[in-house]
Amino acid sequence: MGTHLKCLGHTCKADVLGALIRRCGLIIALMPAYFFVDIGEITDAEKMEEYKSRVSPIVENFGGRYLVIGGPFEVVEGDWKPVFPVLIQFPSMEQARRWYDSAEYRDLKQLRLAATRGSGVFIDGHK
Repeated sequence: MGTHLKCLGHTCKADVLGALIRRCGLIIALMPAYFFVDIGEITDAEKMEEYKSRVSPIVENFGGRYLVIGGPFEVVEGDWKPVFPVLIQFPSMEQARRWYDSAEYRDLKQLRLAATRGSGVFIDGHK
């Protein structure tokens, strides 16, 4: 199963499982990366609705795909109490950071941060 991402002004096809990018006959092996955020509290529902209505295409433009958006969960160890976990997979840490720091996401990121309280982390994946 493949997904498309924009890189260096053109579209590449990235294998979600194998994490290979083909460009000009070259193959570059990449390790997937994840952006995990737990929305602990929504402080402005209107802003959050605007964020949710606009963010998916930007995530997809950078090769990201949502793996978890809220939903039921079960804490089996420790005392962490997630509220609304979100997990986004990217083809590589570089691509995840490009998304997070991009001009396309900048205003939406500020909108989410203004509308919520929570914590976010980048996680390196496994080849």
